[in-house]
Amino acid sequence: MATDNNAPVFNPDDAVQMIYEQTGVDKETIEKVLDAEFDYMIKVGIVKLEESPE
Repeated sequence: MATDNNAPVFNPDDAVQMIYEQTGVDKETIEKVLDAEFDYMIKVGIVKLEESPE
């Protein structure tokens, strides 16, 4: 999936499904790991959350 400017967009549901299919690890565990990874990327500055316009 991509936005209008063709930047890639992360779809967590697609990621969970792909990891599940490739590894057989239960989806709840996969979701917890991906959430922790996302929190880490925010913490170290790899990801910056956009503020929603009001």
